[in-house]
Amino acid sequence: MDIESQKEAYVEQAVMVELGRIGEPNESDRAVRIRFWQSQGDADRMRAVTEINRRVYLARGGSQDNFKVKKEFVRIVRV
Repeated sequence: MDIESQKEAYVEQAVMVELGRIGEPNESDRAVRIRFWQSQGDADRMRAVTEINRRVYLARGGSQDNFKVKKEFVRIVRV
C-alpha cells in the first residue's frame, strides 16, 4: 500500500471510530498508526486532522458551507 492510500485508510478509520461505527483498534494497531503519523510532516498531519473533522461534521448533519476549522497552534518544547 502506498503512502497516500495508507493516509486515506487511517483517516477513514479515525472517522469510523469517532462516529462510533467501529471500536477503537487494539493497542498494537494504535502504535502502528502513531508511528506512521509521526513519520509524516506537520502539513500532512494537519490536513488529515482537518479532513477527519470535516467528514465527522458532515456525517453528523453539518453543512459544507458552515464547516470552519479554527487553527490554533501551540508549541510544545521538551525540557
